[in-house]
Amino acid sequence: MSYDNDAYWVAHAQIDNEISDEDYLSGLRLPDMVFSSDDPQDTFRVTVFSVRAKPTWWLGGTLNRCIGAIEQELDFVSGSQVIPLNEITLVRIGPASQETYFKFKPPFWFLQCTLLVERYEVPPRE
Repeated sequence: MSYDNDAYWVAHAQIDNEISDEDYLSGLRLPDMVFSSDDPQDTFRVTVFSVRAKPTWWLGGTLNRCIGAIEQELDFVSGSQVIPLNEITLVRIGPASQETYFKFKPPFWFLQCTLLVERYEVPPRE
């Protein structure tokens, strides 16, 4: 299957987070960004942007696939993937026997970042 047709990519989640310099110096960090998927066979295109990143930074964060409900207290990570900064990363989701969700963890030194998640959807044939 080819994923090069931009018309089939639809926005699934866009999460913006930012903290002030004062909050960062007091020990606060960007919170984790959470999103879910209804279809266990989804393919995502994940991109992380930061307008406050330095030119030498390459790490956008880590995307963890967690088992269970989003509301649970502990995260049971079943897999993870490093997401580079300012680059598109394809994330294919295999079948799961339980409910899953995704938790994106930005690096601790980030003051601002935007997580863009797009899902690949091919329209049904007529």
